[in-house]
Amino acid sequence: MKKDRLVDLVTESDIVRMMTRVLGAKEKGKRINREASKDFGTIQGILGIPDKNKTIFLGMLTLPPEQEEEAWLVVLRLESEKPEPTAKELKSSGFTVSSVDEELL
Repeated sequence: MKKDRLVDLVTESDIVRMMTRVLGAKEKGKRINREASKDFGTIQGILGIPDKNKTIFLGMLTLPPEQEEEAWLVVLRLESEKPEPTAKELKSSGFTVSSVDEELL
């Protein structure tokens, strides 16, 4: 709005398009699902591992725990043919890896 006049409109499609871009969903890559606590420093510890493995980081999504769960779900999207070394290092660093998905398009 400018001076009581509508100048632009944000649609649901605009939001979906932006979220697709933000999450890197159109980029070819792999996904690692892991659990995380809400302790400070957890995300920093997670993000350092792909960087250390020289893996391109496409995006991350966090989901709060369901009622009966304690840990958050952290989904990492990586540009990698072989995400297993990153998943293995996450595990050896004390993080719980719940799955490593096949190629995502």
